[in-house]
Amino acid sequence: MANTRSPGGRRARPAWTVFISPEMPDAMRMSVEVCVRVMGGNVAASVDEAIAAEGTPNGHGATNEGYIVCLSSAYETYVKARASHYIPIVTPIWAFRSVLHNAQVLLPTEKFSANPRKVFSSIVLYTSQVEPEPSKVLRTLITHSGGQVLSHPSRSATHMLCLRPEGDAFQQALDWDAEGATLQTDTLSDEDVLRAATSYVATNVHGPIPDSVLAYIIGQSHLTKHRIVNYLWIYECIRVNQLLP
Repeated sequence: MANTRSPGGRRARPAWTVFISPEMPDAMRMSVEVCVRVMGGNVAASVDEAIAAEGTPNGHGATNEGYIVCLSSAYETYVKARASHYIPIVTPIWAFRSVLHNAQVLLPTEKFSANPRKVFSSIVLYTSQVEPEPSKVLRTLITHSGGQVLSHPSRSATHMLCLRPEGDAFQQALDWDAEGATLQTDTLSDEDVLRAATSYVATNVHGPIPDSVLAYIIGQSHLTKHRIVNYLWIYECIRVNQLLP
């Protein structure tokens, strides 16, 4: 998100407002609110408030921004709501990965679309043991369906396409998996996460994000485990129009 410079020479950061759809689980909804508030955003009481904020001048040389955060299952509801004014409709992972990446900068919304037709939305994939030409085809398939493809192994990736269970990249993925397992996100209770997130918001997000909320955010962003997949997985995801395990 680029900042613009105000006439006085100071950087004017756009105000931004997020409507968090109520259909998502309470722990997820409150964790999104934690991320929004930590990054200096406003939480809208209604979708109309977020839509009204989008594109309006803030009086300091920048434009206000509005966002809708929802699950893919609710996407069509908000597409109708924005019929008269465009506003990004993104998954909760957009908020989660923004705060993990850099709590001062929002990530671009294009790769976090809540559109269910964007099968690979919110995933980050790299390949191993794949020749250049097939790799180009894979990149096109993934990006066309909303995902991101990296040119090298990365801890920030969610998936690795690997043809054989061998090699340095494969071993690196296993090592990262072992690190991620120490967070024990599988043992997190939604009730505990909700309680911690609610208490943290009540303090006006003073201090660091609670450990349980941070672990939940990392887990929901699919960063605790590299999912090692193959060509068939990509084909099946596209065929059934769904991101498979």
